[in-house]
Amino acid sequence: MATILDASTKVNGLLGDIKNNFIDIAKQDEEKRKNDSKKQINKITDEIDINLEKSKLLSQLATIDGALAAGIEEDQARQEEKQAARRALLLARRKNKKKHELEEERVKDKVLLLEEEDQEKEKITEEYIRNLFQK
Repeated sequence: MATILDASTKVNGLLGDIKNNFIDIAKQDEEKRKNDSKKQINKITDEIDINLEKSKLLSQLATIDGALAAGIEEDQARQEEKQAARRALLLARRKNKKKHELEEERVKDKVLLLEEEDQEKEKITEEYIRNLFQK
């Protein structure tokens, strides 16, 4: 009977070991699934963070690009305004130069006319005096 009891005890011990072994394997599997899930969640979170960072960077680049484009357009508009002002100034200078030349021409003509008038007056006065003395 001792052998049956020993055999029964050994079988019970083996069954307990198997049960403990199954529990340990189940715990290990569960732990492994949890770790895999955590890794997968971390990976997804990292990808989301990377995508968000890329999105932020692209948004910043778009903002900077828009600002640069606006600055370039503003600069071109300023350059066009300067060129228009420069052209207007040159045109005004040309007109003033022409006006000045015409005014100079008029003054010269007036001076010549006045000189001619003076000469004519002198001739008339001279003739008048001669006529007076001849009588």
